[in-house]
Amino acid sequence: MKTILLLQSLLLFPVLTYTQSTFLKTYPAGYIGLSVQETTDHGYIISGESANSQAFLLKTNSLGDTLWSRTINYTPMCEGAATFVRQTTDGGYIVSGSYSSSSTWGLIYKSDSLGDEQWSNLNLDRLDCVQPTFENQFVCVSGGSLIFFNEQGDIVLIKFFSYVNGNHLRHFIQTSDSGFAFCTNDQTDIGRGLDRYNVHIKRMNPQGDSLWNYISDSPYSHEGLCIQQTNDQGYIICGYTILTGGSKVLLLKLDKDGNFEWSKAIGDNSSGGNFVKQTADHGYIICGNKGISSHPDMILIKTDSAGNVEWQRIFDNSPNWEYAIGLDITYDSCFVICGHINGKMALIKTNSQGLIVGTENFNSPDLSLTISPNPNNGVFTIKTGYELISYEIYNASGVLLRSEDVKYLKIKSLPVNISSFGNGLRCILVHTTQGIGFRKILIE
Repeated sequence: MKTILLLQSLLLFPVLTYTQSTFLKTYPAGYIGLSVQETTDHGYIISGESANSQAFLLKTNSLGDTLWSRTINYTPMCEGAATFVRQTTDGGYIVSGSYSSSSTWGLIYKSDSLGDEQWSNLNLDRLDCVQPTFENQFVCVSGGSLIFFNEQGDIVLIKFFSYVNGNHLRHFIQTSDSGFAFCTNDQTDIGRGLDRYNVHIKRMNPQGDSLWNYISDSPYSHEGLCIQQTNDQGYIICGYTILTGGSKVLLLKLDKDGNFEWSKAIGDNSSGGNFVKQTADHGYIICGNKGISSHPDMILIKTDSAGNVEWQRIFDNSPNWEYAIGLDITYDSCFVICGHINGKMALIKTNSQGLIVGTENFNSPDLSLTISPNPNNGVFTIKTGYELISYEIYNASGVLLRSEDVKYLKIKSLPVNISSFGNGLRCILVHTTQGIGFRKILIE
């Protein structure tokens, strides 16, 4: 009877997790993923910088397997990066980035559905972001100019706006009324050794005329890296804030008229947020890094609608640098992150709780991880060849039952008792100093 129950449970688990399939994929060494978006076929498009410092596009299927890749190579004498990509209504892609040798050119590149060039334009300034518009045009910002392109790549309008010394554009969006909102940062105290930043949000109408400006006023340095419009027509901005003792993730909320609502400094010390999106429950999901100055780790943080942290996931899968730069929410309410791990470009898809479960494709080192006995009555021991950092236990539906931080104990073996949660299949995620391990156990 026990054998029958075990088989039934193991057969049931893939059914429960199939609708939220997860994975961690790595790609050729030296590549860095800078932007990711789920495509209409539920695959993913990634842009970034290749091992030989060239801009590239890479298309995957829904499981993260490579379908094709393209290098955007204008001249071998130039170094380039594709910093942002979005799918267009014709199934192709629009890309922004930069190339540099003795000077820097901004790049806008339009491809077909296979990544092959349809047209491109080299501008005289760096382009960090481009957006397709509701009118089937493309808009980018270069220096103090808002530049509109038609579908054939011809410039149809250039709008100049106020641009101050030390101002850095990071990200912009088209708003629901066909206008634009820009996330920039004003550098202050220049020349006095402080180099403090204030978040500067610019709001424009569809013609590029200014509607309002918001500039943060704080004794601390704030830098915004991403802006999104929220369900109440306001705006959410993420980045980082420099506080006494280190940096934290900055989450800043404005109303539809640019009035301050609230801000939060969240996450652990030495952390920052790179991209934010609003979730279906009106909360927010943020990807970024923890430990910016030394051995950074990928982080994924979920908050409620007021910016209060609901959970945080740390992807510490190698002893080397890890960055989470691009983020999207998938059709099945999961999260996909791009960046790099251990010198390789990485694409991670988690479930709605920020976990990589239901898959053995974890790319983790041999941790000598055992959980015994298995099956058990809810009392068991976690053993690993490396010091334990934390563990998380989930039921077969992906509901978190227990999470515990044990790094202060500096142990490799830990007794656990979860008999109070009853019987059934349990999924255990174990974080160690050398990586992450995943195991399934049966409580009976």
